[in-house]
Amino acid sequence: MDLVFYINMRITAVSFFFFFFQAEDGIRDRSPSRGLGDVYKRQMQYYKSGATGIVGVPYTFYPLRVLKQVVSCFASVNGPQWCQQHPLIRQFLLNPEEHRFPVNIDIRMYMQSVGRSKLDGISGQMNPFTGECFVGSEFGHPPFSFICVADRELTSFRVLNELPSLLEFLKYGYNDRVTQYLQIPRKPCNPAILDFREGIPDVETFIKYQKEHKS
Repeated sequence: MDLVFYINMRITAVSFFFFFFQAEDGIRDRSPSRGLGDVYKRQMQYYKSGATGIVGVPYTFYPLRVLKQVVSCFASVNGPQWCQQHPLIRQFLLNPEEHRFPVNIDIRMYMQSVGRSKLDGISGQMNPFTGECFVGSEFGHPPFSFICVADRELTSFRVLNELPSLLEFLKYGYNDRVTQYLQIPRKPCNPAILDFREGIPDVETFIKYQKEHKS
């Protein structure tokens, strides 16, 4: 990994919560594109309205550019070793026209019903009741969360089928601008990845509760 690429990934980590609102390429309606941040701005009205279920919103955007922005965030969240293990990720990010992407990696998204920010690097987990397994990571900033399936062969959580895959954007060119309805399900963002149960407190709230009720 060259120094410029490494520095760019670390800058992305430091400026994570500003990234979406400063991006240069991606989504915009009837005006020049300013990137993934415009997805956030457009979606906030539906997020604040408390809409439930799958929210379908029309966007005019550059799909491949948006996917590259999301993957660049995961390159930061997952650390430089992720790109070292997957050279195709590095090529995908550095070459605007690159369409090739690791076949064993997937990117999914959902709209948060409970606003939480989170950065979870790659980890593995298993549901002891169903035997379902997951290997991947997640980053979220209201109103969206994105999930990276780091190993499709080792991942079997059926709930992932409810989340749209951004790899559909690979079929477009870098300068392809399209209008689509993005069907985005609304789910709670909990501390554990793919735990979509309602009413789960965040870690800070849980610790505070334990201290307040400690006998």
